[in-house]
Amino acid sequence: MNIGSKIRALKEKHSLSQEEEAIKLDISQSALCKIESGYVEKIDFALINKICVL
Repeated sequence: MNIGSKIRALKEKHSLSQEEEAIKLDISQSALCKIESGYVEKIDFALINKICVL
């Protein structure tokens, strides 16, 4: 399981839409889509911190 799959699972666990999660993480919906799809492998540490507090 890659980081994108884990982020998608968290989104589903919290019943968030992709748009809602992107807003909470302060990133664009397209950036979140790329992360969840596995197109982005390196994620900024600040973003990882935001994900941890969701």
